[in-house]
Amino acid sequence: MKKPLKPTSRASYLLFLVFVLVFAGLGTKLLIFSHAAPAPPASCTYHATTSTFASVFSSAPGGSTICLAPGNYGTWAGGTKTSMVTITPDTAAGATAPTPPTPSSGGLNANGTGTNGNVLFSGLNFRNDSFITFDGITFTDDVDMPWGTTTATVHDITIQNSIFRAHLELTTQT
Repeated sequence: MKKPLKPTSRASYLLFLVFVLVFAGLGTKLLIFSHAAPAPPASCTYHATTSTFASVFSSAPGGSTICLAPGNYGTWAGGTKTSMVTITPDTAAGATAPTPPTPSSGGLNANGTGTNGNVLFSGLNFRNDSFITFDGITFTDDVDMPWGTTTATVHDITIQNSIFRAHLELTTQT
């Protein structure tokens, strides 16, 4: 019986992570976490719930931080801003970010996936979107972002401290 591949050093862990990223479109569950110390919680410029998020995002100017209450925000088509807008859990409303895999167990915790937060997006379907940061979000379905296509302009999108439970599709169709 073959043993599953487990990274044993930082270099092999990075190589393993690159392997996961390359094959993410083939059904591999993808986890994205930085190893740097977490940034301090963002100051909320706006607060939103599942029923108010679309209008809050639409009216939020660049530089805003939108803090989301717990809930499933469905599949979102994004939007275009002139400078960065950050979307993050509203801890004051009881929202939690996902937790990273634990390094003490070979990079993954007991169930191999990290722990979901309670701010969920079923998916993202970006076509002409820009200047959006997702920080501490759980994505439960496909995230589709076409880069460098003739029919879509997606740029300046940051996803950090978040978990993907399905596919992250970065397409470069012409």
